[in-house]
Amino acid sequence: RGRWNLTTFDLTGPGQAVIKSTGTLDAQNNFKFYVIAGNLHVSNPKMLGGSAADISKFSGTLSGRLTPELIKHPLRYLTATGEVAAANIKLGPQKITTASGGFSHSRGRLALNNFLANLRTGTITLTGTSGVGVPTNLTVESDGLRVEDMTLLKVFLPSGFFPMKGGARLSAAFTGTIPADEQFRNFNFLKRMTLTTNTTLFNGSVADEAFESLELGLVWKGDQIILSQGQLKTATSDVAMKGIMANQTIETEIKGTLDLKNIQPLLRPFGVVRGVLQVDGALKGSLVHHKQIQLSAQVKGDGF
Repeated sequence: RGRWNLTTFDLTGPGQAVIKSTGTLDAQNNFKFYVIAGNLHVSNPKMLGGSAADISKFSGTLSGRLTPELIKHPLRYLTATGEVAAANIKLGPQKITTASGGFSHSRGRLALNNFLANLRTGTITLTGTSGVGVPTNLTVESDGLRVEDMTLLKVFLPSGFFPMKGGARLSAAFTGTIPADEQFRNFNFLKRMTLTTNTTLFNGSVADEAFESLELGLVWKGDQIILSQGQLKTATSDVAMKGIMANQTIETEIKGTLDLKNIQPLLRPFGVVRGVLQVDGALKGSLVHHKQIQLSAQVKGDGF
């Protein structure tokens, strides 16, 4: 009965892994430890379809009460603050070169402040709060990113959008609540969230059709994407769009100048069709079976 003081604890593992700690544990099993760690490899083949990371540095404070509940559900009951740096990160299909930043965690609530993730060609900055059983309010900003490095998109977007290439500027916010019993076996928990974003893709292609810029303002919730505003520009097209995508189908209003060669994959059942249209109408159909796409509109055109 009393208080235990851990003055110094050093652990050296395989691959030069190091953990150093000092702290206290009292008679009520309340603990507080300051921990420095590095050269650690962590992995979980069941988390998000397979996750792993090399922790190059961790420094911070871990505290809580040592109970069976904490051992079983550390994300709910462990309190932690500190800084972490990691490399060679894998979250299912998504690869992240390095990530670093400060954080705090208490009773399932994780707070990030300018947490920086470096992909192969750009960076993503995360700020805000998330966790399990608590409200999420997390902002995401990108810099120098290319959309082909955002492989996680393939989990959510219809297959008709791919292959997708080009530069990307992303400003987004995640809101909602992840259930307290979430097991994180896959990314389906994101479908319970709401994503609001303004995104610009430039000098790229969608489904092998080139564009100069593609601007999208949308709300993404579950299997539904509501496009509040969109603008597609190519060398010969300039089309405004708004509508909804759900269950691998699209229903979108379109207005502007449309060069038919930019949607040639959708027109292949009709042979080679060329021309430039002034269009004001709607595009409906399947994003998987292009033959089911229908265009109904008032048009003016030339050059057929």
